Amino acid sequence: MTIKPFSYKLNSMNKILKLLIPFFCLTLVIGCDNLQDTDSIKHLTKARKYVEQNRLQEAVIEYRNTLQIDPENDYAHFELGDAYMKLKQPGRAIRHYKRAAAINPDNIKAQLKIGQMLLRSNALLEARMIVSKILNQFPENVEAYQLLAGVLVQEKEIKEAITALAKANSIDKTNVKTHLFLAHLFETVGDVKQAESAYINAISLDSSKRASYIELCKLYAKGKETAKIESVLKYMVLTPGIKFEKYTDLARFYEARKRFELAEKNYKEAIISEPRSAKPFMNIAEYFVRRNNKEQAISYMEQAIAKRKTNPFVLTGLAQVYLQFNMLEKAEETIDNVLKRNTNYPDAMDLKGRILMSKNNFVLALDQFEKVLKFDPRNARAYYYKALCLKKRAGRDRPGEKLRMSAAGLLGSPESFDKQLIKGNLLDSLLLDPDLLDVRLELVELYLLEKNIPQARKHLEEALNLSPRSVRAMTLLAGIYVLDNDLENAEKICQTILELNPNSVPGHIRLGLVYKAMGQDGLALASFEKALELSPSETGILNHIAAVYMDKEQYDKALEEINRYRSSVNKGGKALIENLTGKIYLKKKDSKTASRHFKKAIELDPFLFQAHMSLAGIYRRNNEIIKSETLYKAILDVNASYLPALMELGIISEMNKDWGQAEIYYNAVLKIDPYYAFAANNLAFLLTEKEGNLEKAMNLARLAREKLPNDPNVMDTLGWIYYQKGIYSDAIAELEKSLSLKPDSALACYHMGMALYRTREIKRAKQYLRKALDLDPDFRGAQKVKNILIN
Repeated sequence: MTIKPFSYKLNSMNKILKLLIPFFCLTLVIGCDNLQDTDSIKHLTKARKYVEQNRLQEAVIEYRNTLQIDPENDYAHFELGDAYMKLKQPGRAIRHYKRAAAINPDNIKAQLKIGQMLLRSNALLEARMIVSKILNQFPENVEAYQLLAGVLVQEKEIKEAITALAKANSIDKTNVKTHLFLAHLFETVGDVKQAESAYINAISLDSSKRASYIELCKLYAKGKETAKIESVLKYMVLTPGIKFEKYTDLARFYEARKRFELAEKNYKEAIISEPRSAKPFMNIAEYFVRRNNKEQAISYMEQAIAKRKTNPFVLTGLAQVYLQFNMLEKAEETIDNVLKRNTNYPDAMDLKGRILMSKNNFVLALDQFEKVLKFDPRNARAYYYKALCLKKRAGRDRPGEKLRMSAAGLLGSPESFDKQLIKGNLLDSLLLDPDLLDVRLELVELYLLEKNIPQARKHLEEALNLSPRSVRAMTLLAGIYVLDNDLENAEKICQTILELNPNSVPGHIRLGLVYKAMGQDGLALASFEKALELSPSETGILNHIAAVYMDKEQYDKALEEINRYRSSVNKGGKALIENLTGKIYLKKKDSKTASRHFKKAIELDPFLFQAHMSLAGIYRRNNEIIKSETLYKAILDVNASYLPALMELGIISEMNKDWGQAEIYYNAVLKIDPYYAFAANNLAFLLTEKEGNLEKAMNLARLAREKLPNDPNVMDTLGWIYYQKGIYSDAIAELEKSLSLKPDSALACYHMGMALYRTREIKRAKQYLRKALDLDPDFRGAQKVKNILIN
């Protein structure tokens, strides 16, 4: 049960494309006159009965039985296609639509279905061909003109689409879908009067359908004509149709305007209009959830269950209410009972996942959402929740919500693997439902972490269109202003946020960061301290407090400030403080004391991988390689996909001249994240030493060069591969760039010397080769250089 107030906000043009499909919904009433075989008729009849009962899997079986007996039955193929569409299996559906059309070219319904599916998959040329074929046979087919208009909209030819619909309207002035489609297009081109007229025409043709009223209300919402919206909705509840839905729309209108007495009255009118249905009881329960009235919410849900005692949808709704009020045990008990009777009920599986998230069991929750997507691959929210689980599971080494806190300035960016998985699921979610505000904001945060400002801006603009007063969206906008060095506007946005919500922790943090960027350290510290006062568990804020002093090399003052909070934080917070203290001592170049604090942090929180990595780094710098390896491997025992540990083990293997083991580690990284540039570069370099691997090395090096355009090591690798492929001019160009950034690289000097030697610049070549030996007499390739330099 989704708890979400109705919105009358006018959607963007993108929503028009989503609205196209309802205009093409087709009703098919087919007889069986041409069926001779009794068994075939029996199976087809049973299939249709199962469809009416929404028992789609059984319907599919019966349609298949029909087609085994009568494989040329185009009606059965068509209806099987419809069943597959309802099961969200479009690949199978289109095969049967195509088969129906092939068997019977006059089956226009099948042709139209194929055209609609081609339109949805953006195969515009193919959809046009279908339209042309239908109109050649049936020049006055209204649905074909509607399909043509859909194609034209995708081609951004809105005026031509209006012309196509005008033609459809001239053929049949009573087609409601045509009027609605026209209204949306008039709205798109800014012709409000024509849009209003088209909506009113749709209502006059069929006053029972809610869609026409709701779309007209959205039009009025754009002009902020609240009185007209109220008038339309009050008229709508007097018309025929599904009354409880209409009363619910009016109730939600009043609720959104905080006219709660009228809202409650109309929710109750909905119940009176349909007392045998559970849904109006569930709707008013949702209302009381939003009003934070636990007793009333549960009471109405229990009344809904009295109407449908074993209905999984209603029982899942009760579990949802329990979850909203943090009654986790009752929620889990209720949903487990649902799943006992309905093992694969998607809504129950989804809610089970969310309950597990609330209990901080993100690994099991992730498994649950993957099950949901197996049965419902177009579930946008399941992708979103999966992304949140991945974020939490990958962030076990950091307190709180890693990415949200990072975007608010609390922590550093997550590793590439985590980002790619999270981003992929968020984009999948948004593809299925572009209006999910939280998904857009998560993407903004990720793009900010990547410093991909254009993409961050794009999604943030969409988010602010969806919710102009969203504190979270405004906080992110302030972050973008900071990145643009527009600190004055950033400060204004932060002040606006705090006017709307004086207790916004991200708002205070962002304001602190703005003041810090302005050089106003006193105001910055005051903002950070206020944030920590409001949310004492968010001990990551101490990173910012410490950074104010560390930037001025006032390390003792940073330690003094941190120590003030030691006694007031929980165990996880103490671990973070120990880790931060270790970092400060590292800055003071006191690795011994730093090590002691990192060890204490690990003891307090074994999942704080930052502390493991820092301590392992100290061991490596002190040449205590075995201790360093042991720590990295300990991390992998807990999280085998932790990329920084895998990378460090690869680097250590190279230091130990164990090239084969290094290759294994880098391959492991790239298996997890094929775009991890550092691993791609290192593996590319290792492959240059093995025969027959230059093409693979080249592909990896180019990937690394694209991702790390200013990294001298990557330039060196690519230059060396060019050398080995005999492309000496490109090799020299890359190596010159590398040495301009890192002139003391023995390897790059060696590679440059070899490339120059091949182009007969012997004198310069020997200069670079001698420099390589001077920098590191034992580098990989040193013996070859010594041989070349023998006089």
